[in-house]
Amino acid sequence: MLRHMTSLHRVYAFYSRLGQQVNPDNAFVMTRMQFWRLLKDCQLHYQDYGLVDMDRWLGAPYSL
Repeated sequence: MLRHMTSLHRVYAFYSRLGQQVNPDNAFVMTRMQFWRLLKDCQLHYQDYGLVDMDRWLGAPYSL
């Protein structure tokens, strides 16, 4: 995991900036819509579960 930290940070930074204006302190928080875009771009919704299922998991982290 630590070996890929830089790449993961770049991916997070790219998706957290989508649709956002320039932030002077360069701190962006990924919204749910941006997270869905990431899942769709990775084509994770073509697997056994859809975006709705993944969204339910995010809303109820202790029910897995």
